[in-house]
Parts: sequence; structure tokens; C-alpha cells
Amino acid sequence: MLVETVFRSEDVPAAERFECWRELMSRSYAPMELRSDHADDFRAHQRLIGLGAVSVWPGEFQPLVFRRTPKLIRQSDPEVYQLTLVLKGSGRLVLGRQEATCDAYEFHSNDSSRPSETWTGRERTGIVGVELPKAQLPLQRGRADQAIGRRMSAKEGVGALLAQFLTQVTSNTGQYAPDDAPRPV
Repeated sequence: MLVETVFRSEDVPAAERFECWRELMSRSYAPMELRSDHADDFRAHQRLIGLGAVSVWPGEFQPLVFRRTPKLIRQSDPEVYQLTLVLKGSGRLVLGRQEATCDAYEFHSNDSSRPSETWTGRERTGIVGVELPKAQLPLQRGRADQAIGRRMSAKEGVGALLAQFLTQVTSNTGQYAPDDAPRPV
């Protein structure tokens, strides 16, 4: 079985749930500001699955706003690319002057080194996030700029193939051994 950490908001007193979620998101991705109209009794579930240097985290949570500011980036930047598959719900990502919406069965990408704001829709959102260290995926600056913030369909082409892989891996981690995760390049 792959190494996996699980967070269930129901395991935490209601008054502490949102703060625990904020701390978890800051540790599993990068420090960020979070806001939610549901902060008084926040509901979320997340699994963090380690695949060597790459992390995969399926999760479901109530509507949120995630914000990465220049100050937070200066404080801590894990230097990762994030690819998010939206399984349920929708969202909007703003990176500087660039804005993209993302619906179910679409991917969006982000960069921990860039200020951003992400709004999820009005209903619970279900995602599979992937954190890729930049050192493991060396892209020329111009190539990264072209990809970051753009959405990609998870219904066809390479996006469908990647979505199938992510949903397969996250649906039953028990079928994989820990040494299946890290692969030399």
C-alpha cells in the first residue's frame, strides 16, 4: 500500500476545523490565505499520497477562496507546479492579469512562485491535486508561462489519459506497494 495521510474534518471539533484545514493546505502545498463562508463548521476530506518527489492529493471541501500573495511567496516557496483535476464543482483561477475558469473534468495548472487567487464554486468541490517539484520537470521559462493558468480537458486526448491515471491511483492505493511510487529518471 502507498504511504497515505488522511484528514477528515469530522475528526476535529467544529470550531477548529477551518484552521486545521488552512494549516494542512499550507503544509501540503504552500502557505496561503483561505476564506470560506462555511468557516464556522467547515467540512473537508483530503488524502495525501506520496509518489516519491511527487504528491497526489484527492480531496473534497466546501466553497473556498485560496490566495497566494507575494509576501507568502517570499516567506516560503516550495517551487512546485500544481496540476488540479476538478472532479466535482467548478472554480476560477486568477494569476496576475490572466484569468481562467475550470469546470468538472478539466485540469488547471498553477505555480507556487506566482501570486494567485482561486475561487471554488458554490457547491462542494472534488479534486485531485498533483504537486510536481520544478526540479523534476525542468521547463524553459517561456514554456512554463504558456502552460500555467490554462485549463485542459480531462475528457479527451492526453488530459483524459492523465485523468484516468490519477483516478485509478487514488481510487485504491492498496493495490500498489511503497516501492511502486518512486521511479528513477
